[in-house]
Amino acid sequence: MKQVKRVLVCVMTGAVIAFIVYTFSQTLLYYPFLVLQSVVDDSHFTRQFAMQEASGIRDDRIVIVDIDDMSLRRLGNRMTLWPRQYFADVIGTLSRDGARLIFLDILFTEGGRPAGNEAFADSVRRAGNVISGYYVNLEWRSLYRRPGNSVRNERFMRLPNGDVPEQVQFLESDRVTFSYRELVRASANIGYANYQPDFDGVLRHIPVFLEYQQWVIPSASLQVWLQLEGRHYSEADILPDAVVIGDMRIPTDRHAFMRINYTGLEDVYRHVSFADVLRGMVEPGTFTGKIVLIGSSSARLGDIKRIPGKRQIPGVEVHAAALSTMLSQNYLRSLPGNVIFLVNLVLGMCTAILFRYVNPLRAGLLSAILVPLLLYVTAMFCFSLFDLLLNTTIPTVTILVTYVFVAFYLYCRSNLSDEQCTV
Repeated sequence: MKQVKRVLVCVMTGAVIAFIVYTFSQTLLYYPFLVLQSVVDDSHFTRQFAMQEASGIRDDRIVIVDIDDMSLRRLGNRMTLWPRQYFADVIGTLSRDGARLIFLDILFTEGGRPAGNEAFADSVRRAGNVISGYYVNLEWRSLYRRPGNSVRNERFMRLPNGDVPEQVQFLESDRVTFSYRELVRASANIGYANYQPDFDGVLRHIPVFLEYQQWVIPSASLQVWLQLEGRHYSEADILPDAVVIGDMRIPTDRHAFMRINYTGLEDVYRHVSFADVLRGMVEPGTFTGKIVLIGSSSARLGDIKRIPGKRQIPGVEVHAAALSTMLSQNYLRSLPGNVIFLVNLVLGMCTAILFRYVNPLRAGLLSAILVPLLLYVTAMFCFSLFDLLLNTTIPTVTILVTYVFVAFYLYCRSNLSDEQCTV
């Protein structure tokens, strides 16, 4: 009976510690937990990138026409001063070579010579498969609507009658900036092309939809996918946890954020210099049946993004990665917050029993190291095999706190017993 009582005390102790740690992870210490978990999640990409570099995997569906440093040297350092006839000629070349779809990740504002603007718009109109990007400015409240992650539990700590939002709360834009009117009208479609990074400046998510003047508008990456599939964004069923279009289900959060599965680096997508395309120095058939994205990898133009794995890539490759995620349907998912809570609770109870009955300075310390390591290895395999992100930070902190508490308790009990024996 005494043994059973001792086990029950350990179970209750572990449960209380697990609950306290989880509560702090959702309230006062949310951002420290988020930073730690982001480091863990990003480490999976670091390993994935290294494996892909070694294997030489390429995505042959996408080709990037790159306004690179060489193009700037040959055609002029200020791209905004280039004659728009250049772009008209490049669009014509891509179209004649049989490009399946063309996306312009460049904003062409008002200005330029009328003849060049007209030639550019005519070239886009004749191609019939060009999607133009435009920029959105988020209103101030939307700046605080952060993407869902593997730490936050939307349902935790709510009152019994507290409502969890069952409708999508879109990011809202109060201003949009389009390319010049003739180009927009000539394009087959348009989509917003600027995305907001996460709290630490790393671009992990994109909002596949946002709201502008009560209109729900699609991102450029989604618009490209829709164009490829012959669908319209009005067909989308936008749910708090997914965007459903036909047979495709895109996992999202309640702000319509999709997590990008960065399965490639710079050498995964073929890059062709803009200047080479303009001067006809590209082998025929290079773009036949390909999805062509026109953007810039030059740091001079300022479109460089930080992504998981401590990497920096051009913004046009972010669109490529998001589109590749949709085409392959390799969506990243996280376990529901309530599942993580239950796992954390069970681990807290089990480790409290374990640390109570093993040597706290030897076997206990070894267990406190091996169990979190086992959790990380499990998360690593779940990411590699199932595109699933596991929260290991909360359980790891629970295990360590439980170990410290039990070790301190046993130490105090031992010292107290010695003093009583001495007296």
